[in-house]
Amino acid sequence: MTRGARSSVQAVAALLLAITGCRPDLPQVAPGPPQLLARSGEALLALDLPETNHPGGEPAPDEATVRGSWERCWEEDGLEQHCIELPVSQVFYGHSLRSAPSGMELLDEQDRALRYHWDRTARPAGTTWRVRNGVLQLRPPQGEPPPPPESLRVRYPKAAAWENDLDPATSALEHSAFAMREVELDDERRHGVLLPAPARARWTVAVPPSGVLALEARLLPPAVDRGLRSDGASLEVRVSADDVTTVAATRALRDDRWKTVKVDLSAWAGRQVELELASTPGADATLDRVFVSNPTVYTPSREPAQVVLIFVDTLRRDHLGLYGYERDTSPAIDRWSSGAVVFEDARATSSWTLPAARALLTGMPQGAWGQVPSLQERLAAEGFTTAAFVANAFLTSAFDMGDGWGRYRYELLNPASDQIDRALAFLERHEDRDAMVMVQLMDPHMPYSEPGAYRERWAGEQPEGLEGKVNRRGLRDMRLSDERQQLVRDYLVGRYDQNIAYVDDQLARLLDELGDDAVVVLFSDHGEEFFEHGSIEHGHTLYDELLRVPLVLRAPGLTPARVATPVSLLDLTPTLLDLLEIPGAEALAGHSLLGLARGEPEAAEQLGARPLFFGGLLYEDEAWGVRAPDGHKWISRGGRQELYALGEDPDEQQDLARGSTPEVEGYPALLEAALGREVQPLWRIHGRGTGRIVNSFEGSLELRHPDGLVQAWHPISLTGDMAAPVIDGGVLRVETSPGKHLPREIFVQPAGDALDPTGLQLTIVSGDDRWERTRPDSATPPSPELARRQTIVSAGKGDGRFTVSLHHAPLPYPDELGVQSTGGSMDEHLKALGYLDE
Repeated sequence: MTRGARSSVQAVAALLLAITGCRPDLPQVAPGPPQLLARSGEALLALDLPETNHPGGEPAPDEATVRGSWERCWEEDGLEQHCIELPVSQVFYGHSLRSAPSGMELLDEQDRALRYHWDRTARPAGTTWRVRNGVLQLRPPQGEPPPPPESLRVRYPKAAAWENDLDPATSALEHSAFAMREVELDDERRHGVLLPAPARARWTVAVPPSGVLALEARLLPPAVDRGLRSDGASLEVRVSADDVTTVAATRALRDDRWKTVKVDLSAWAGRQVELELASTPGADATLDRVFVSNPTVYTPSREPAQVVLIFVDTLRRDHLGLYGYERDTSPAIDRWSSGAVVFEDARATSSWTLPAARALLTGMPQGAWGQVPSLQERLAAEGFTTAAFVANAFLTSAFDMGDGWGRYRYELLNPASDQIDRALAFLERHEDRDAMVMVQLMDPHMPYSEPGAYRERWAGEQPEGLEGKVNRRGLRDMRLSDERQQLVRDYLVGRYDQNIAYVDDQLARLLDELGDDAVVVLFSDHGEEFFEHGSIEHGHTLYDELLRVPLVLRAPGLTPARVATPVSLLDLTPTLLDLLEIPGAEALAGHSLLGLARGEPEAAEQLGARPLFFGGLLYEDEAWGVRAPDGHKWISRGGRQELYALGEDPDEQQDLARGSTPEVEGYPALLEAALGREVQPLWRIHGRGTGRIVNSFEGSLELRHPDGLVQAWHPISLTGDMAAPVIDGGVLRVETSPGKHLPREIFVQPAGDALDPTGLQLTIVSGDDRWERTRPDSATPPSPELARRQTIVSAGKGDGRFTVSLHHAPLPYPDELGVQSTGGSMDEHLKALGYLDE
């Protein structure tokens, strides 16, 4: 049933109630959007919070004493390892055992930091430790007993910060923002209402026919063990109408488990009431922090809207049977897609996860993230309950990707079996109301870890020398002959396909459970390179082995079809909004694909005539590009331009821009039209180095022009070790400092015309050396029609030599929330994925 049909039924029900005073029994429809109390600040009548729940009123300390008794958990060859519960929580356990969780120390009674050591078989002279999954593991020197637990303290400021944010006395949030918020619990994030007992929140609520209130509640555990726990609390649901207050439900909360509460409100159906959630402490209010997850008033429906986003990370379209792959990697997906609309030429907007996911969840270019509502926010505003289960570090709260979800859970590299279990459990729990779930499957992403039953299906024996190197960081340093590269490629492709087969088997369980009324989309964020252009993995180029992805849509009313018109993942959000009859799709950069899916010739003509953009890389030189309506593909990278005719050269091996008369004019304007954002000739400052930094230069760089400079920026840095370019008085300056290197690439927007760089002055200073060069009047002006790199001015020497050249790129959004670094908060996650060195 469409949302429009439900609105019509709602109007009829309201008319019957007004005329007859009778409430029609229509449990099969939702007569109005559910009311999400935690997102209904405008309906909040009152909010009462205590001053504090801290023990003794004191904030949580940065360290906690180890408590309990040691247990010998390992013994071998005279060595012993002893285990005890870790006295702090909110710790990421996906980190490598080679290093301690970021910011954690173990101190002895002399306040000395003990050495962290991951190899339990080593024989160091002193006591060493490591930590895993809430357990502190200690190894004393051979023959010595472990020190008394109470003589050790764990220092972990992150746990204290988390706990202090949950108390009114130490949180920086004002009352309503403190109460109606998101709370992150280790690997899970939920939206709801925080009520440290005694507290109460009261809303005005219009109770719908057959209305119910549904929520989950629990006590939030302390993150720093001070030897105290909550003695329990309770949650009451109170309904006030006609000066009468009724306690509609009471739930005791005694532990850290979620308790489901469902309250029948039908006695107040059709009336406006005051609904109150109140937390009551036990004998003592200490640490009685009650969190109410997603409290919602709605009418149960027999035909709720279900939207399921199946996000398979790193999945190439040409490795699925439905797109012609010869290996039987995807029988379940293939069978399911026979009843769906298959888009044969879909492209991601980038070749790595973060920008691609931001674009597909907003329908806007990735730089607009945080400035427009996301798909999950739009559906939540319509009363949907939403959840995301993700396993990629780039989809975490550190990158703002947990924002807007009612429930969000991240566990690094969590296998497909667990992810599917979580999605199925969420849909079952919310089977009587509109729900959207995104389940992200990480298994086809390096490092491969398919179950043993799949391990030798296609990959064969691991090539010698590849041990421990099945990720980008390991593979990049291998020197491979052509024959050796083919062996490595065959093995990697076999492992990749085995992981796809595992994902397919797990998806079969989900696809078999979904009814014909569910809206289901299967897609990927990007593909994977296996040496097609001389490299491996993704995030480093804009070639089609990385951009072309599966996109399959199955929904009520759509006839199975195959669509050849080129489309973009940017179209996913407007398509779903159109399907659900939710307004706003027309204002987005992406377009609804319903017309294409329904075989409308006008839609094919309109969408086939538009250019499609892609860009924003994770590694090496930054790049942007566009697919033109005539099938040509243009890329601007490193001050050069590339051009491919995809019809005749689908593998992009013949760069037409290398010809004597390259025809590259007009493509920047196409990119501008596709992005809806200004694309200009800019000045690109480029230095020597590895990755994205000039790592062997200390000093400063200055750029000035008679007309002045407007803005400057550098590509994304995951490590946070880039010095920021600063423009002051129209002059650009950037300099190194301890731990901060010069970016290898800096883009500069001049105040005047980039094609008239006369007088541009570049100054490089390193120690006592100074190099300065000015663009002379007599120099040949740069041309936007030349595909090769055009040097404007150079200065410096050796590793400190820098060049300014012409480059085509889009201007950043004025308030763009680009990722420059994670401040180290995600380093261990990124190491586990092979993006950072151990």
